Amino acid sequence: MLQKLNNTIAYYLDCASLAQERARLSDTREEQEFHERMAERWMDLAASSALAERLDLFIESMSLKNASPADLCNICHRAMRLMTAEITLGHEKFTFKCTVCGSQKVRDLPSYSTQFSEAS
Repeated sequence: MLQKLNNTIAYYLDCASLAQERARLSDTREEQEFHERMAERWMDLAASSALAERLDLFIESMSLKNASPADLCNICHRAMRLMTAEITLGHEKFTFKCTVCGSQKVRDLPSYSTQFSEAS
């Protein structure tokens, strides 16, 4: 399953690439350093946006009543499969496994029932 690249992230990556090209073609060292810093900042922005998108996916998946939680692999950035869910009083532990590269991730969360009882 291939993921579609977010248009905003693609734009940031294009801007970083353009800044790198401008740095390569710069006439002065000062101009080159400026464009290199800009390329780095565009890459940071793309990375931050990608992280926010992953967090949004996880939070949205946790709010669905009839769907299992989901997450993305840190290595290949593909959707991971929920392997185990351990739910105890006040604690939920989800183990995910990537079907592409085989890496695993564990999420420890406070239980929803604990959150609701504390709020009332």
